Amino acid sequence: MVKNNTQVRRSAYDRIWERLAAYYSSHCRIMDVMFVGVLFVVLFSVRVNNINIKNQLHSDEVFSLMISTCNDYYHQSIPDGDYTGEELKKMITVDDEGGIGGAFSDVAKLWKNNGDAPHASLYYMVLRLALTGFDEFDVHSLVWRGGVVNLLFFILSFCLMYQLLRRLFGNNTLLVLAGLAMAFGNWMSIRNTLLIREYQMAETGIIMLTLVGVALVQTIRAGGVVNKKKLLLILSLVIAYVISLGYFNAVYVLLFGSGIMLSCYRSGRKDIVWWLLLSGVAAVAIAWILYPGFFNFLLHDSVHKEKAFSSIKNLFRYLFVRDLSFQFFTVYGTFIIAFVLLLVLVSKNRKLLFKSDRFHWIPVVTLICMAFIQYASVLKMPRYYYALMPMMALVVPQVIACVPKSWKGYFELLVVLYFPIITIMFPVRENYGWAALKANLQRPTIIYHLNPNEVVQLVPCMADTICYSISGKDYVDIKKDRTTYVATKLQIGVNNDTIKSERRMIWGKQIYLYKFDFVKNESD
Repeated sequence: MVKNNTQVRRSAYDRIWERLAAYYSSHCRIMDVMFVGVLFVVLFSVRVNNINIKNQLHSDEVFSLMISTCNDYYHQSIPDGDYTGEELKKMITVDDEGGIGGAFSDVAKLWKNNGDAPHASLYYMVLRLALTGFDEFDVHSLVWRGGVVNLLFFILSFCLMYQLLRRLFGNNTLLVLAGLAMAFGNWMSIRNTLLIREYQMAETGIIMLTLVGVALVQTIRAGGVVNKKKLLLILSLVIAYVISLGYFNAVYVLLFGSGIMLSCYRSGRKDIVWWLLLSGVAAVAIAWILYPGFFNFLLHDSVHKEKAFSSIKNLFRYLFVRDLSFQFFTVYGTFIIAFVLLLVLVSKNRKLLFKSDRFHWIPVVTLICMAFIQYASVLKMPRYYYALMPMMALVVPQVIACVPKSWKGYFELLVVLYFPIITIMFPVRENYGWAALKANLQRPTIIYHLNPNEVVQLVPCMADTICYSISGKDYVDIKKDRTTYVATKLQIGVNNDTIKSERRMIWGKQIYLYKFDFVKNESD
């Protein structure tokens, strides 16, 4: 009797599933568009919400503002004198000419020399156009102007990633959705869209480059015709775009390009290899045309050049724990993916992991790039490989595709639902320490012997109505009638028993706030 009931329940389940499958088969195109559209709306809305609640800027975002507007105070010291916080904010935001004419004038200056050796000018040019008319320091407005640029490129990234996943997984819509959810439904991807830097634009280029490379190899394997001149043009432009948005991106270009050339060589198309090499050379020339100062990072000294490759300490902890386990896959996601991989390894499908036609080597190349970037960079920050993360995300649908059929659908749905949901439940709230810095700058303070780019990091947290003194003198003028506050990175020693001093760290790892008071004598 129990057996019969079980059979009845299974039969009913099978009939429902068959009806759903039949309905989907007859409406697959509309259903696929709907599913992808819903996922896009969710991921886009998450980004809009996170941009809207952002109320602090990273120091590099302040630099983006000043470099893109060709502000002299990024390189030159603000003249010694007394200024209110409002006046200083105006100085770091000033638009000399104003309007669209001022924007194009700055773009022309950026093309000649942006004054920022570690970066080319392409992103700064685009951001400058977005900042047209921005002449008053307002965090919310700046976040939205930079955010709109990033949202536009996120849309392009999403569309290109969809095309790439379709090429890799064909009509398996759930795997495509899982790939999209993993690529853009993680905190690293959200932070990439929030950050007013070049990494979101670079992400679009990385996906485009990968799509072109995969399409080329698939065309060759299928015996199709390759238009070599068209390939040269497209690849040259795409590679030039990618390397113009971050010199570290060249590492991925080299490794991914090597993989594509090897695939072409093994497929008997040695002639294509030469065209790929020519594309790389042409790309460097185009990047130089886009910005004649493209090689400044090699010709001029900078801290990024001087201290590069200086430390391997904490590299693997940062890469595998801080970034991949906590920010990208999340802790629970890491366990899920590890379980899926284990399931594949103990099944008969494990050989599928090593089939070259599935391009499983792309996430491996990406991981190597990430490790190299961590080693080469000075600050060891994850943002340097934000642009590569969609390629790292490919590992998830690639592994799930190897799972036995009876389990595959469950894991596909789990990934599709899990990653977008956690980004909705836990929005990104960046904390760059502004609250503490603002509290420390709520009184008249002497800004003493700080570099120009150190001063502008403090300015956004200054109170509009309070007076601050910019000083490059050889001495600090300590007042007898009131407490004197001094923000500096210098060690200030006081050899005077009548002066009481205190200090505390207020910004970064080197800027201190000193507090000086004259000790009153009992006879006074």
